[in-house]
This record gives sequence, C-alpha cells and structure tokens, in this order.
Amino acid sequence: MKVKNKVLSVLEDNRDVFVSGTELAEKLNVSRNAIWKAINSLKEDGYDIVSAPHKGYLLLDSNDLLSKEAVSLFLDQDFKSCPLHIYKTLASTNATAKEMALNGACDRTIVISEHQSAGRGRYGRTFFSPDRTGIYISFILRPHITFSEATRYTIYAAVATLDIITKYSDIKPAIKWVNDIYIGNKKCCGILTEATADFESGNVESLIIGIGINISTTVFPPELSGRACSICNPDINRNEFTAEIINHLFNMIDYIPFEAVLRTYKRNNLVLNKNITFTKNGSSFNGTATDIDAQGRLIVRCGNEDITLNSGEVSLENIF
Repeated sequence: MKVKNKVLSVLEDNRDVFVSGTELAEKLNVSRNAIWKAINSLKEDGYDIVSAPHKGYLLLDSNDLLSKEAVSLFLDQDFKSCPLHIYKTLASTNATAKEMALNGACDRTIVISEHQSAGRGRYGRTFFSPDRTGIYISFILRPHITFSEATRYTIYAAVATLDIITKYSDIKPAIKWVNDIYIGNKKCCGILTEATADFESGNVESLIIGIGINISTTVFPPELSGRACSICNPDINRNEFTAEIINHLFNMIDYIPFEAVLRTYKRNNLVLNKNITFTKNGSSFNGTATDIDAQGRLIVRCGNEDITLNSGEVSLENIF
C-alpha cells in the first residue's frame, strides 16, 4: 500500500480530529517529508484536509470522496476482505467488472467509480453518471445457480438497495418491475444484471450486478429532467451509504431465504394490481399485473388470459 493510502486510512479512522505529522510518521514508519508529500497529493485529489501548525492534519467530516479506506471502515467484518476497487472514472463499472470476471476475479469482487463516461442501462441505454453525485457500483458474484435463477439476484439487489434508500429518503421509495427504484414518480436508481453461463450445463459462471443511485444529482440532461430524481439528503455520507449497500446485499444473500426477499419485493412493487402497458413479440398489450412468480416473472391478466413476462418494459400512467 502506498504511503498516501496509509495516511488516508489513518485520517479516515480519525475523521474530524487532528493527527500530528510526527504521529503519522512514527505510526507508518516513514519520514515527515513523506507524510507532507502524501498530504499534498491527497489534497490534489480533492480531499478536504486542514493543516495547522503544532496540530497536524485533519480530514474534514464533510469530505465525501469515495475511497477504499473510507468504505472499508463501515464494512461488516465478514466483508472487509472482499476485493474492493474504486476508480475516479470508468466507462462503465459493469464493463470493468465483466472484464475482471473473465480474467478470474473472485466471488464478491466490488467495482466502484466516482464517474462513468458510458454508464449502462438495459437495452443499450446509457445511465447518466456525473462525477461525485451518485454511487455507481458493480458486484462480481459466482453463485452456484442455473441461468434461470439469475433473476433472483436482481431481486436481492433491488430489495437491498430499496431498504437503504428508505433509510435516507423522506418519501418511501418503490420498485418498478423489474429493476428500477422510484421516489414518487421519478427514477432514482437503476439495476443491471448480466450473466455469463456454461451453455452445456446451464450453470452461471459469473453474475455482474450493477447498481446506479442518484444521491445528490440536481441537473439532468433534458431528456431525463422530468423522469429522474435523487435522494438529495445532505446527511448522506456516500462512503457509509456504499458500505451499507454492500453489507445488506451480502447479508441478504447469505442469511435471508429468497422467499422472504420476494415477499418484500412484491409488497414494495409499483406495478402489482395496476393497469400496465407492455410490448411482447412486437405487439402492444394492456392488462393488469397480478403477481410476480418465484423466478421474478411478471404475471399479467389480459382479458381472460394470463401472460408471463420474463423481461421487458412496462409502463404505468404517470410513472416515467
């Protein structure tokens, strides 16, 4: 680990408290000059560090840059050893995670970026990912499941994210099948799950779950301005929020039966018992969403017929 990262780890552990240069040098077994260089480098990276004679260095509690050192402080002990990669910018955390998975990255590798230049949504859409106002995170999972069971992990991710957003939102969020989270009638979070499978066995080799959350974004492109929103809670510490997502998702996967998670997913879903419009095989249909089955498929009653949707777009009145 570089001296800069070691210094940041100490400052994060003592956030809003002065740590002397001498104490840092002795603790890390480096020179005072090395500490000074590390502090300057951290300031250049954008960290809000106060330097004071005879006091030392203080990382302001308001500092909101994502870092491995800060996120790790809030991780449950069971997950502190998970490989955690945090970048200033990436084209897409999912694309980077997929490349890592192909190169042998282990189960529960985590990829985070402060900014995405080509954030990805479903059906080739982009996910607007401005610098330092959101959380863009992807998980590499290697579950022992069949391809048909992969949707379960989208549901795990949706419920885990819903629970954490609920903690910080004045308005109760809800899930729009299959993988978006809304506050009011606007989208604040999108989830993209991609799987690679062994087609001979039908088993999943790796699963990439990408989650993009608008935390404090206030300016959206014109095409999104009436359709997207943010949590906009000034009390959110993005490092802690990110760790809470990680902790909750992994704990749910490890300890909560899927049936219980599915009940929560259904209870908080926008579409159930609502009239919806959807497209299947190139034709448009209207019907009432009546249920979500154990594979995460939406059951829609159209006249006297039940239609099962494995995926696709559904529309509701006044929900964008």
